[in-house]
This record gives sequence, structure tokens and C-alpha cells, in this order.
Amino acid sequence: MKPTNTKTVTIGCWGIIFPCLLAACDPTGTTDETETDRAIGFSATTTDTSSPRAITESTTEALTDFGVFASYTGSADWNSTTDTPNFMYNQLVSRADQSASWTYTPIKYWPNTPGEKLSFFAYAPHSGNTASCISLSGNTQAGYPSITYAVPTAENSQIDLLAAAPQMNKKKADGQKITFSMYHALTKVTIKAKNGESHTTKTITSLTISAPAGGTLTFHVPTSGEKPFTWSNISANTSTFTAAVTTSNPISIENSSKDLCTFYLLPIGKPASVSLTLGYTFSRPNSSDTDTTTATVTLTDAPEWTPGTSLTYTLSVSGKELTIESTDKSISWTDGGTTEGEIETTTP
Repeated sequence: MKPTNTKTVTIGCWGIIFPCLLAACDPTGTTDETETDRAIGFSATTTDTSSPRAITESTTEALTDFGVFASYTGSADWNSTTDTPNFMYNQLVSRADQSASWTYTPIKYWPNTPGEKLSFFAYAPHSGNTASCISLSGNTQAGYPSITYAVPTAENSQIDLLAAAPQMNKKKADGQKITFSMYHALTKVTIKAKNGESHTTKTITSLTISAPAGGTLTFHVPTSGEKPFTWSNISANTSTFTAAVTTSNPISIENSSKDLCTFYLLPIGKPASVSLTLGYTFSRPNSSDTDTTTATVTLTDAPEWTPGTSLTYTLSVSGKELTIESTDKSISWTDGGTTEGEIETTTP
């Protein structure tokens, strides 16, 4: 029996399913009380333990909302050619802050008929807060749900897109809440800079990066070592992504590296088509003259941009020359390892 929705229930902070005497339903939508009904509870965790960056980097603590798709398939297993998200479509699950409980409405219930199954898919953050960059597959589309993602061009508008491992063919008799393990779907790219010469003073006034503009993420059931999604339709078109550093918000650099910005970009594999452009001023001691210039550097194939990878590029600025001094592929996200890579550079 496929249940209908009846009333709102608050779910515990970690998705605990409260045993409640809630309204049951019959196929016509009328309700009566029964002790066998169980509300579906959710929780979500991310696969890393890094600290949150502003509102964009998602950790278990920072996450405040996610979207859920669910399919009711009766006694049959979920079928990728015929089944649709007929039970939940982009259901918002949210909490006010880190200390609040997860809630969603209207509440849904496990089917009471023994052996009937539900399958679940989830992503974060919910598209209601990111409508300009997330488009979802339709509620009548069969198969794995998909997300068409257009990367926001401003650094401060970008998000840490997450996708969960699907929870397939779950039954009431399993006696468990639905817990989503969220995986980072994008590549985190941090840019640092240092002054490559001691006899000048340099101030960064702009930074842009040219990279592919969008792509499509499709959920799937992973095998060992795989992510629970694939990327396709990576745009041949590029966008110019702009850092928050500006002439009105400049950053002075010294002989040690200093953070300039962090972008969340598509996992395009080999980034040889990506370029960085830096705008800056420099002056010499005992001189009133200040030069303003821009310099561009193009990346090479390694290290590759993969989902969940956190990369840090350190730029060295010497006069009008810009080079990438080093790049680090870090383990700040659990999905990644730690390696060093050599980057060939170009100068203007």
C-alpha cells in the first residue's frame, strides 16, 4: 500500500525515526490510527572533516538543507529503465542551523505491506536556494535523477555541490533510518600568491579563471571505489570566474604565500584548457611610480581535476611575469590523496 501525506513531524537532528502513532492511510487517502505506521526519517553526512568556508563548503555541521528523490516500486526492485521519482520529488529536508533538528513536510510513511520497497537519491544544497545554477531532471523522467549544473561566475556565489550514494530497495522491515553519505561533486581550486622578488611591493587587484561553464551530474549505484555519480555533457563553452579580490578589496602579497580565493569548478579531468589571469600593481622602494599590469598563466594536464579533489595553486609574481610555483593535491577532503605535480607555465 502506497501511503499518502498527513501531517508534519519533527525529525531528530541525526534523522532518528520516532516511533509514533501517526495517521495511516488507505489508497483513497482517508486516514485512521495504527501502531504499525512509521514515518521516514533522514540524516545526511559528508565524507570529509574539513572546516566550513563561509556558507559554501559543506560539512556535516554546516549542512542545513538537502533535496530528496524517492521511488516506490511495490515488491519489485528499482528499475533504471522504467521507474520514476513517484514518491518524493526534490523534497526539501532542512534545519534552521547546526543545532536544530531536521524537518520536512509533508511527512511520508513506509509502506505497511511486507516487502514493498522505496529507493532514495539526495543532493545538497537544495535547488530552492540555488535555482540559478541547478536544474533537475523531471518528475516523470525514468531512470537515475540528474542535475544540470551551471557554475556561478562569482566566487562568493559558488557552492560546494554534494551528491549522495543512492539508498536502494529499502523496506520498512529493515528498521533503519535513511542516512545519506554525501560526496563532493566538484573540484575545489584554491589560489595563493607570493611576491617573487623582495625589492618591489605588489598588490593583487583582480583574479579570474577561465574554465568550462557547466555539465550534467547523473546518480548511479557505485561499485567499489567509484563515486555515486558520473559527469557528462561538460560544456565546450567557457566562463570567466571572478574572485572577490578587486581594486576596492585588494590583497597585498609578500614573500610568503597568501590566500587569494577558492573556486568550486567542474571536474574536467585534464585542465590544459584552463587559464588564470592576475591583475596587480607593483612599485619600487623610494619611487612614487606604481605600475599596473595583468599576467596570464595556462595550466597543463596534471594534476587532474576530479570530483572531491582539493587543489592549491601557488602563484609567484615577479615584475610582469607570472608563474605557478607549485600545486598541491591535498587530503582536506576525504575523497582525495596527497600528491605533488609539476606545472609548466607561460608568461605574458
